[in-house]
Amino acid sequence: MKKLYAVTALFAFFNVYTQAAEIYEGPCRDKNSIYYNIEKIGDINTNKAKFFDTEGMDEEYRNFVNGYLMSEEAVYYNGKKLSGTDSRTFDYVSDFYTKDKNNVYYNNIKIKNSDPETFKYIKYRYAKDKNSVYYSGKKI
Repeated sequence: MKKLYAVTALFAFFNVYTQAAEIYEGPCRDKNSIYYNIEKIGDINTNKAKFFDTEGMDEEYRNFVNGYLMSEEAVYYNGKKLSGTDSRTFDYVSDFYTKDKNNVYYNNIKIKNSDPETFKYIKYRYAKDKNSVYYSGKKI
């Protein structure tokens, strides 16, 4: 499993004179809540929320992966809850592939009849499992 880090960086910088907040792309938090583009994301325990380590990733994938936030109850992408995902087992595979104990996803779309236990990334958006070979999340 890829490393997960607790959300520790605060990306909101407050202007002392106007009390206005400038929010940068990606999830951010204060001591009480987590936000995406200034909108509060659910009732999340900020001390247990996690995101993926993107150090050393290509910019294209880093921008994709930076949008994920895992709480104890759910997985969020760009501030929206991804229904049906298991936040405790959710993991970034490679390129635009993610998975949890029940499903494999490409660009947050469930890959039908895929097997998360045997799913392996090959390269250049190709992946495979015991059932099939996939390119960009589509069975080939």
